[in-house]
Amino acid sequence: MTYFRIYNNIEPLIEPVYNFKYNYIRINGGDFNSKTLFLNFFDTRFSKEENKNKLFKYFSRFLHYQHNYGIPIKFDGAMEADHLYNNLVECGNNAEIILDWIIEWKELNNLSKDSIIFLTSDIHCKKNTPQKYVELVEPFCKMRFWCSPCLDFKKLNEREFEKKFYFPIARQNEWRTKLHLFFKNNDILKNSFWSINGRGLENNYENFTEAIKETHLLERYYNDWSQFLEWESKYIGHRLIKKSFCNIVMETFFANKKMDKGEIVFPEERFFTEKTFRPLTSCQPFILCSNSGNLKILKSFGFKTFDKWWDESYDDIEDDEERMKSIMEVVSYINSLSIESLKKIYDEMIPTLIHNFELCKNIDLIHKEFQSSVHYTISEGYEYPLEYYDIQEGNEEGRNWNLVC
Repeated sequence: MTYFRIYNNIEPLIEPVYNFKYNYIRINGGDFNSKTLFLNFFDTRFSKEENKNKLFKYFSRFLHYQHNYGIPIKFDGAMEADHLYNNLVECGNNAEIILDWIIEWKELNNLSKDSIIFLTSDIHCKKNTPQKYVELVEPFCKMRFWCSPCLDFKKLNEREFEKKFYFPIARQNEWRTKLHLFFKNNDILKNSFWSINGRGLENNYENFTEAIKETHLLERYYNDWSQFLEWESKYIGHRLIKKSFCNIVMETFFANKKMDKGEIVFPEERFFTEKTFRPLTSCQPFILCSNSGNLKILKSFGFKTFDKWWDESYDDIEDDEERMKSIMEVVSYINSLSIESLKKIYDEMIPTLIHNFELCKNIDLIHKEFQSSVHYTISEGYEYPLEYYDIQEGNEEGRNWNLVC
């Protein structure tokens, strides 16, 4: 499968929680809502009718809340750019029929169109979903560990830079590899805090050069493990961010090209992750290596970027190769400047950086985020398990459901 794999070790999802601030029931959909639906309601050992009844039985658990309080259900799979319909199609055996069952359930029970929603980080999910199912999806930019703790935001002028770039790469792909080799071949790595490791090599080993098959972790920049606190493993590299001028943001998706596999044409993603929000919340300027037009989307959220100090026209270039060349030119320009010059530029940027930092603090303005850990089990104080509020009468069996992800 292109977008998700079926795992042998399946863990039960956490119990649904009620978010009383935004008035909806949130169900953890795992990394991909499509995978969760497929695993739970398309068991090939049973007939489609049996699977459909299983799905109806699960949703009956929430009717009490929906009929009496008008509370919608939102499956939270917003960690990834899940294409709900396409991924179910790729599962085969007409698995997309699950979405028809959900629509049928809503109609049978006189529920509103927004009564059951699947959250995804794909900003273009409405455009990427067939009209028949568009009511089921909603964009929701949810990041893991996106908020780097910038405690010095009131005295940014005291920052001192040791390097020009912060350039971390975890999972390797074609575009990250190209930029890494550009840094290496032009002797820019020495001016960078950088990392590259073996994630992504597992199935594409032959596509990567010998020069980048070695693993280089950010931890090697720490003098000893006493500097590597437990929280630092979550906000990896935060101290290095404050010692470097510019963040090279290698987003999950770079290519604009759509993939065509037979009858399935995979949509074009527009997808922000914690990689973009770390520099925003760390008061650090950045170059966004992502799909074209994503800087414009950030600006539509109210963020300010850095076209006053360097050329950001790369964001307008749809051709992937040309966009990467333009990004390389910007990197070369910044690298040509001395640390002293970059420090002066940074001081000029401080009002812009603080604006972005303060905007991130106003979470509601951007994406109604709830903080969560890597295990998705920590939420803010306005979320509690559903049973804290009300237990649906006469449906104990349905109440004890455990979804898998």
